[in-house]
Amino acid sequence: VARHAHYTCDKRTAMKGVRTTVLVGALAVLTTCLAPFLRRCWRLPQVLVAPADKAPDALRVGLMGASFIGQVAAVYAAGKRRDVVVTAVASRDAARAEAFARRHGIPVALGGPGAYDDLLKRSDVDAVYISLPTTLHVRWAAAALAANKHVLLEKPAAANLQEALELSQLAARPGPVLMEAAHYRHHPAALRSRSLMQERLGPLQRLEARFFMLDPKAWLASGSPDPSGSEHERVKNFDRWWYCADELLWMSGATSWSVRSAVEGRFSIEAELLLTLPSWPLAQVNATISMSRDKLWPLFDWSFHAEGSEGRLAYSNVGFPFLFHSLSVEMFGSQAQRWDERLYGEGETTFEHQLAAFVSSVREGQSAATAEQAVRTMRLVDDILKAAGSQPLLSGASA
Repeated sequence: VARHAHYTCDKRTAMKGVRTTVLVGALAVLTTCLAPFLRRCWRLPQVLVAPADKAPDALRVGLMGASFIGQVAAVYAAGKRRDVVVTAVASRDAARAEAFARRHGIPVALGGPGAYDDLLKRSDVDAVYISLPTTLHVRWAAAALAANKHVLLEKPAAANLQEALELSQLAARPGPVLMEAAHYRHHPAALRSRSLMQERLGPLQRLEARFFMLDPKAWLASGSPDPSGSEHERVKNFDRWWYCADELLWMSGATSWSVRSAVEGRFSIEAELLLTLPSWPLAQVNATISMSRDKLWPLFDWSFHAEGSEGRLAYSNVGFPFLFHSLSVEMFGSQAQRWDERLYGEGETTFEHQLAAFVSSVREGQSAATAEQAVRTMRLVDDILKAAGSQPLLSGASA
């Protein structure tokens, strides 16, 4: 009995040691796998260039709106460059502006009803980053250009085609630069996807742009009536499916299209298109757009897919590829092969690449992302809404 008890005790000890070893090994593997991702996450808010180390001729940027996207796209991105410094932030909520400035070490906070006008009058502001609601973009972009300030305008640049045409006219005038902040276009993974699609896949046959990301509030409200009307939710939807429309045109270079069908839901939109590409003018490419905020599955799918006669590709996490992404390519026929690519560089964010392009545009006096792309995208957006039996999004010019 004693020997049996001793054997049982040794067995339990051995099993405990095995479990501990397996657990430690699993944690080590998990940590190793997650380490690059965690380093990229850690980079996002890091300040790599202190204010005292900024170049004397650094581009001085004022923020119109004390928003989260302004924090990520302007403050965090500028914190990694010597040639950009954020000098002021403006918000109609004075307390919000002051808290934002204090948190990020911005020397000037402007608040109250005249905050945006006050920002445009400042001599220590060369350019403004406008992250106001989409329906206010045209009004304040026009005011900033009139004040001789360069403008980085958060996407979508306009709420409808008419507004996009107004922006195009403003951008065509000599003077300050106007650039739409379509940050996803500037990442190496997006540029590589575009190059592969246009140069390696042969005549394109099918394109698909997806954006599924669960919005808990939308999911909870999806089964209830909407007594307040849907325009607010339509604008929130548009902020997402704009990416899908813009991706199709920017990736493919399509300049004309027809909308075969479209359905606009309270928290979603679906559309089927036929695109005509300058490179293959006699062929039409089937394309689809899918966006939903209230679907439980997939929880997250922000991807672009392309298939041609010679191959296909899939590019995942279009919006935030600096955190994680995959670019998978499969070639057909005699060139049959498959490969995956990852293009992280040093972990630079899409917003860092975008700010670099904006600075270059300002220094060179020309826009890196012209207003014509915004016009094409908004023309497609309005065509999709028309096919769905919906009105264009309301203009906020008088807001």
